Parts: sequence; structure tokens; C-alpha cells
Amino acid sequence: MRPFRIVLILLCLLCTCAAFGQGVPVTPTATRAGSVAHALQQPDGTLVNIDATRAYKICSRQSPAYIAIEDPGDSPQQLVVLGCLKYPEAWQGMTCHVTGIMGTSYGMRVVTNATVTAYTDANGSIHRGGIDKPLDAPLVWITGETSIMATECPTYPVATPSIARPESPHYYLNIADLKAAPDKEVVWVSNKKIEATGSDTYGTWYRIAGDGSNDTIRVYTTTSATTLDRAYMVIGVITTLAGERVIDLDAGPNLSEVVPSHVCGPVFATYDAGRISSAKAQPDGITLNLPQKIVSAAFSGFFYITELDRCSGIRVNSRTRVTIGKIINISGATITTIDGEKCITNAVVQVASNPVQQIKPLGMTNRTIGGSGWAWENDGSSRGQIGVEAGVGLSNIGLLVRLWGKVTEVDTSHTPAAWYCIDDGTGLVWYDSAGAAHTGVRVSLGEPGNYLAFTGRVGDYVEGVNGVSSTVSIDGIVNRMLRQIGAFGSRAPPWWDVNKINRPFAPGVGP
Repeated sequence: MRPFRIVLILLCLLCTCAAFGQGVPVTPTATRAGSVAHALQQPDGTLVNIDATRAYKICSRQSPAYIAIEDPGDSPQQLVVLGCLKYPEAWQGMTCHVTGIMGTSYGMRVVTNATVTAYTDANGSIHRGGIDKPLDAPLVWITGETSIMATECPTYPVATPSIARPESPHYYLNIADLKAAPDKEVVWVSNKKIEATGSDTYGTWYRIAGDGSNDTIRVYTTTSATTLDRAYMVIGVITTLAGERVIDLDAGPNLSEVVPSHVCGPVFATYDAGRISSAKAQPDGITLNLPQKIVSAAFSGFFYITELDRCSGIRVNSRTRVTIGKIINISGATITTIDGEKCITNAVVQVASNPVQQIKPLGMTNRTIGGSGWAWENDGSSRGQIGVEAGVGLSNIGLLVRLWGKVTEVDTSHTPAAWYCIDDGTGLVWYDSAGAAHTGVRVSLGEPGNYLAFTGRVGDYVEGVNGVSSTVSIDGIVNRMLRQIGAFGSRAPPWWDVNKINRPFAPGVGP
């Protein structure tokens, strides 16, 4: 009987596999309630609730106004949602939540009577994207949502909605090349200063310019900005007005021409004044103010500050005595670059609060420390933060972080040692001025005459070391570096995890 049982089991397995591969009714995860695919399966008149969907197209400058949404994945299902969204709160590519009634219009399935909301973070700010949509359950967002529907839609020329993707904008590094683009091309420029503003019969305009260049161009948009701001992203349609090249976003001479690729996703976004991210985007020599920042680290002759939401940080060269966790205001500061790192000098520092904010380091791998550039373009200007050599991911230079890894080298050129290297298995390599290779992230132990004592040796494992993501420039190459805060065995301040080294095969040994 045993051989018969084996054959029977094998036959059952084969039948089961064949059934799954040839049409046995199995509910695919892609059609779960809450997906665009599921909404498309519902009859007209059905109330649908589509969570964490991507708005890949926003057409607010036509009648009817609409957005096109899609499921994530390689073969997304797509759907038109009728209604106009607020500008500039709604961004092309943002993740949003849609409810409404399924219907059929313009020869396609659409959602009418729609409500579109954006997800918000703990501070009530719109979460611009990056929300993962579950495959088998509705999204449960841990904070809030806010409506991005406009109260009324302006009257624009009639055009038919479509799920076709908008034309990708053509990126231009400088304004001289931009002005040579053909009429009605969708163009994109970034990180430009705003030199002037005005208005005419076509609407409000801003004149933007590149640093160190006399080339300028007018941009028509309803977005509010000032000459103190800086435009970090401009996407619109280039056209010619009375012999002058201009860019039309949601206002301007091109409004009467309804071309789908022109009316979708206009962007005029500026750096928030008073934010560290804005300061880092400025060219050296600019004077600025940075209110309400947290002190995240203090060294001899300089300290670091970070935003309350810890999205960015920057070095402040000042001998003012500060305490980690204090909120301070900085005024009259000058932006500069030292050793590849964006910094501020000549700052007037004022302590803004007595309570201490218990800011903690962000855990980070060797590969991600430093990151790629922020507002950086290799055009010879001094603006923006350059990325570290072989940097990946978001720029984090100036942020309070915590690293782990095995000690691969200890500095022997100084007594006591000025630095050591740790490697978490990534195998990063940097080169000194003599061309010698070093493996791991360089960890700075301080400045001459003020080095922290290093109690480890090669082969030890650093279970965790607190510090600031920084840089060291060697022969023009900007390398990642951690500025260690506090000696091993210390917490500095007490709410941080302890800086700790363990000997191999002897857990707990060492400070």
C-alpha cells in the first residue's frame, strides 16, 4: 500500500499545482479592496475607497479637471478621478487616498463625487510619498489625512480626460540651454535664485536666474514666493511672449492652449526660508537666519544643529557655549563650505528655551552615512552640499547618527590616535594623500590637543558609537566621516545609548 499512497499524493500535488496555474479561482492580492484594480471591477454607482494610490497625473487646467491614479507594481491598473486639486499642495507622483462613486464617462471608467486626501505626518504636514501599499490588507496610516480637493474648479477649455501618462519634462542644467528649447516643450530646471517678481495681464511672474550667470527667465505661476526664497524645482511649458522666452505653469500666455502634456503637473516649489535644507542650498557668502533649531552635538570651536523633525543638520562654527538638546535661534549667519561640508559662520546665537529636547541619534549603515548631494550641481558654483565619494541615498551630512562595525585600523600618526576605522561588512575604501587605501568609515576622535581616548584595537567590534555624519576632503575627494561624541563607556548626554566596544569572542568585555 505504501507505493500506492506515494503515487496518490504525487498525483494530488500535480493536480493542485495545475489548478493554480490554469484558472482555479484564486483571489489575487492585486484586486484586494482598496486597490484601483478592485475599484475597476465594481459596477457603476458603487462607492469605492482606494487607499495609498499614486497620483501619476494631475490635470487641473482643463475642463473637466481630473487626476489619474494607479496601483503600484510593474503592470499598474489605472483610473481617472474627476475633480480639481489644490495647487501646489497636490504633487504629481504623491500618494493619496481616494473615495467616490464608480461611473463610466468619456468612454472610460471614472470616479465621480470624489474626495481626495493626502496623508500627513505627526506635525500635520503633507507626506509627499514613500508610503508602501499593503498587498493583502487596507492601509492603516498612523497619523492623519487632509483634503487636497479645491473648493471650486476654474473655467478652462474643454478637453477629454485620459489615463495616458504625461510627457516627461526635459531637464536643463542652466537657463541659457533652457531658453534654446523649442516652444511648448515641457521643461524642468532646479535650484535657481528668484531675482524679481511682478505681474501683468497673464498673471504673476517671477524672474529666476542661475548663480554667477546673467541669464534669466520669467516664470508665470500663482504660487506665492519672494526674492528671499529660492526655487528648487520648476516644471512648466516654455513659450515665447513678445520675443521673450518665458515659462508657463498655471498662469501665463499659454493658458489658452490645451495640450495634455502641458497642463499636467506644473511645479514651482521653493526652499522653506529658515530651514537648514534651504541654508545648504545657498552659495557661499549668503547671510541668513535659522530660528528654532536643536543643538545636536558640541565640539571645541563648533557645534551642530538640527531641525525639530531631524530631517537635516548643519555645522555652526562658533565658540558660544551650548548644551545638547537646547533649542536656539541663529541670526546673521554666513553660509560657507569647509572640507567639503556646508557650514555656517559669524552666527549670533540665542538660547530660545530652557527645557532640553531629548534628541537621539539615527541608526545608520556604513554605506548610507554621508549620502548623495543635496541641491548640488557640478557647475562650478559653491551652492549645495556635495555628496560623499560613492554616496548613496539621501544626504545626511550634519545629522546625529549611530554606527556599528569592526575596527579595521587605528591611526598611528598621532599619539593619542586622531581617528580609527570601522567596517560593518560593506567594505568601503578611502585613500589618504599618500595613496594608501583604508577600509571602513573613518571615525574622528576630535581635534589636535582635544582627542578622545580610544581604548580599542584592530579586530574589536564597536557595538555602537554616537556622532555626527561629516566629511573629510582629501586631494579633492570628499569622503564620509563620523565625528564621535563622547568617550567609550559614556552616554553623553545620559539619554543616549552608551558608546561601547567588545573584544572578539568575549561579549561585554571593554568599556
